[in-house]
Amino acid sequence: MLMSAGNIIDPLGVEKGPVVPFGFSTDGEWAWPTYWAYFVREYGVSAPDDFMEHVKSRGFVPTDLTDEQAQQAADGIQKALYG
Repeated sequence: MLMSAGNIIDPLGVEKGPVVPFGFSTDGEWAWPTYWAYFVREYGVSAPDDFMEHVKSRGFVPTDLTDEQAQQAADGIQKALYG
């Protein structure tokens, strides 16, 4: 996980309260919202096909980032979100 902002309410199960993790993860090439895993697990929702192809191409093995790579990714996410 790269950045976490806590949990948000599940829009498909409001009665559950704030159980959906909200943040971002990255492998240095892709950045994705942490809530994808929650919706896959809870509801069987699929992640986007191009993301799944990327994950498969890496053999489903997570990538360790250097501190510099993690900072660059965090800066990119911040810029994409807030300009």
